Amino acid sequence: DHPLEYLDFEGIIPRGQYGGGTVMVWDIGTYEIVEGNYWKGILHISLKGKKLKGEWILRRDRTKGGNSWVLEKTGAALKPVSAKKDDESALTGRTMAQIAGAKDATWHSNRTSIPGLDLDKLPRSEMKFVEPMLAKAVAELPEGSDWQYELKLDGYRVLAIRDGNSARLLSRRNNSLNDRFPAIVSAVEELEQGLIIDGEVVALDSAGRPSFNLLQHYNENARAIVFYVFDLIAYRGRDLRSVPLSQRRELLKALLGTAQDPLRESAVLDASAQDLIAAVQSQGLEGIVAKRSNSRYESKERSGNWVKFRVNKGQELVIGGYRPGKTYFDNLAGGYYDDSDRLIFIAKIKNGFTPELKKQIFERLHPFETKTCPFDNLPEPKNARRGEALTAEAMKNYLWVKPELVAEVGFTDWTAADHLRHSHFVGLRDDKLAKEVRKETD
Repeated sequence: DHPLEYLDFEGIIPRGQYGGGTVMVWDIGTYEIVEGNYWKGILHISLKGKKLKGEWILRRDRTKGGNSWVLEKTGAALKPVSAKKDDESALTGRTMAQIAGAKDATWHSNRTSIPGLDLDKLPRSEMKFVEPMLAKAVAELPEGSDWQYELKLDGYRVLAIRDGNSARLLSRRNNSLNDRFPAIVSAVEELEQGLIIDGEVVALDSAGRPSFNLLQHYNENARAIVFYVFDLIAYRGRDLRSVPLSQRRELLKALLGTAQDPLRESAVLDASAQDLIAAVQSQGLEGIVAKRSNSRYESKERSGNWVKFRVNKGQELVIGGYRPGKTYFDNLAGGYYDDSDRLIFIAKIKNGFTPELKKQIFERLHPFETKTCPFDNLPEPKNARRGEALTAEAMKNYLWVKPELVAEVGFTDWTAADHLRHSHFVGLRDDKLAKEVRKETD
């Protein structure tokens, strides 16, 4: 998959650049199409090269989940290329050793070369699931030249691993998403091998804004599904977690330079914190993520090197119970885990449900029913504000469930009693673990 500019280049590509190493023009000539359609996975061609001649079949091989192309001889047999000719340039007659030793041509790639970054000195990646780095919720967006800003996207966090002949999409819980997002799998398979990329899969509404509700009801025929990529964890089989974010983003930009939808680079936003907050608020977007430019990739950590700032109020909640109603349930009881890992009740979620959605959620909750209330701060005092609180008397009307399912809710404000005011259901977060849910901001 080298660019066309390599057609007659013979020499050295510096290490750390795309295709680094010694390059030989092994064969050169022309071809004619006999029959076939490459988009259907097969092409019958006739080659007229210095080494390869006659008819050949180029076909796509999807065995074992792969997506590679295989070139096979057909028609009249071809005399095998001798060992001597196999190590001889069709352009200059030189061997690989002679080309490497001559040092008479050096390729200066138009792909980004990162000063001070030697890929060969980095450890090899195991090319398997990596616990994603997490952002810490903050009440104020940090400012300064050492911070870079990105949009906080309302979707599923996804790792894409491009290795061998295939690609894998993995959720934060290390579950395969290949069957759910086949178009993204195909797009990642078009990238070079040896990659682990980190990003967010989102569904876009008619105005081009991320919609978690649309994502939950996504099917493969949906139009606007996008994988916004914001980090590169492995590149050409090398582990980049020790490399500063600024350099990882440079490599990512070069990697995705020619990529098309559904792959997009999540843009670094060049604006002040206050201007970004105003823009995000006016567009009805979720928020902003700020990252230290020199930060390493810290798996599973909320170190504060990445922080998230919600502009429009939202909170993830662990569902711990429900009040039965005429249609499955009247409301859901939700909360978050505090720093002592206690589940704290903060909201009754009554709005935002359709009858069909209530049915789906009820069927998910029913297997987790238990006699024990999972909330550590219940019951609440008798003098607590009516309607928001769960007193001992009110608790008699609830059925409890094990804290397994996570919901995302919107709300207008926090009350003085640390409850959510006017909360409404947005969607279930199957990509989140209950124990990860924390209070986001006051």
